[in-house]
Amino acid sequence: MKTMKNVKSVRGKWQRGVERLCEGTTMQIPFNADEINLIYQFGEQSKAEMCAHLFSILSRIKDSDTKQIVGTTLKKLNSLSEESFMELTATTKRWKLTECDYSIKVRLAKGKGDMGL
Repeated sequence: MKTMKNVKSVRGKWQRGVERLCEGTTMQIPFNADEINLIYQFGEQSKAEMCAHLFSILSRIKDSDTKQIVGTTLKKLNSLSEESFMELTATTKRWKLTECDYSIKVRLAKGKGDMGL
């Protein structure tokens, strides 16, 4: 499993991201948090279906930052093997579930602290 690392997002902030191996090379492709969020939203599909869906919505996006995120994600996904894509979507799901679990734990801990006041 690849580890999370800090990468720069489209908006210029340093965020956590992941890397996956480019098909047919030894080069790693970095995915930033914005791209990971997009993959998480559409990750239930196969690579071909997801790429086709992203391509179909690309022309309708008005916001330049969002258009750049979708376009960059599409290019990166197209360069992955099916195996790397499946690995990426599984990692993304685990990452999002971990973030959600942590958020719930923090809110519960704050709630317990508030009850004691």
